[in-house]
Amino acid sequence: MDKRIQDIRHTGKKQTLLRGDPDLLARQVKLTEEVGELAQAVLGMLSHPNASKRASSSFEDVLEEAVDVTICALDIFFTAGGTPEDLVDLLSSKTYKWKEKIRAESDRRSTFE
Repeated sequence: MDKRIQDIRHTGKKQTLLRGDPDLLARQVKLTEEVGELAQAVLGMLSHPNASKRASSSFEDVLEEAVDVTICALDIFFTAGGTPEDLVDLLSSKTYKWKEKIRAESDRRSTFE
C-alpha cells in the first residue's frame, strides 16, 4: 500500500462504526466543509456568478481541494473500519460501475442524435 494512504489510515484510531460516534461525526463535518471548498474552487475556476469565496480559482486550486476531499473521505473509510484490501476491492467494483454508467449515458445520447 502506498505510504501516503498508510499515513491517512493511521491518523484515526481503529474502531467499528458506531451510531453517534463523535469522532466519526466530526470527520463527516470536516468532509462536508472540504466538499464545499471544492465546489467553490470549481465555481471560481469557471468564473461562475455563484463563486462567492474565490473570485477566481486555478486548476491547481481545484486539484488541491479535490485531494483534501479524498483525504477526509479516506480518513472516514478507515475510521469506520475499512481495510486497505476493502479499499482496493471497492475501488475496483465502483470504477466498473462508473464506467458502465458513463457508457450507458453515452449510448443513450447517441441514440437521440
